[in-house]
Amino acid sequence: AHIKFLDAAGGYRILADTEGGGWGGNNFDDGEHAMLFGEVRVIPIEVMEMRYPVRLRQYSLRQDSGGPGRSRGGLGIIKDYECLTDGELNAGLDRQVCPPQGILGGGEALSNRTVIKKTDSTEVVLPSKVTDYPVRKGDVISFQTGGGGGYGNPWARPLEMVERDLRQGLISPEQATNEYGVVLNADGTLDRRASEVRRSEPV
Repeated sequence: AHIKFLDAAGGYRILADTEGGGWGGNNFDDGEHAMLFGEVRVIPIEVMEMRYPVRLRQYSLRQDSGGPGRSRGGLGIIKDYECLTDGELNAGLDRQVCPPQGILGGGEALSNRTVIKKTDSTEVVLPSKVTDYPVRKGDVISFQTGGGGGYGNPWARPLEMVERDLRQGLISPEQATNEYGVVLNADGTLDRRASEVRRSEPV
């Protein structure tokens, strides 16, 4: 993606940034998070904010973006830029319609998204490719990359791994309950005995 800003001297400042998504789970392990390809590097936030009229509001793993599975798919990221001046966005985030699929009972991942969060609290979800899309001072450009597909039946994922994912915020309580077949206590912790009973019942 490129965000183009007009500077005071009449020239352009072009912020070019590329982020990775999650890789699929496999028979031996979960997928890796936010993987980049080739010689791409993550630009330090301090350098970015010093050189371009942006403020980074969020840079985190995207909860629930990995496909559920015995081996969970890796997570994508959320990267939110607040624009400090008007600019134009050029972006291409494919795989929005057909997200990465799981195999052998694993679930699909979340797909890529680009969202413009307007100053009036409305949100605009952009198509997979945009050219010179106008953004205004105060708008937040949210890049949300997809995860990797899951491998195997999510209900076969060991409870301690589901519990760890919950504790680390990689999955939400809703995904833990709906996709991994666990039962949670009122305080959000995992009820191991009730989860084992639920998982043993015919679906």
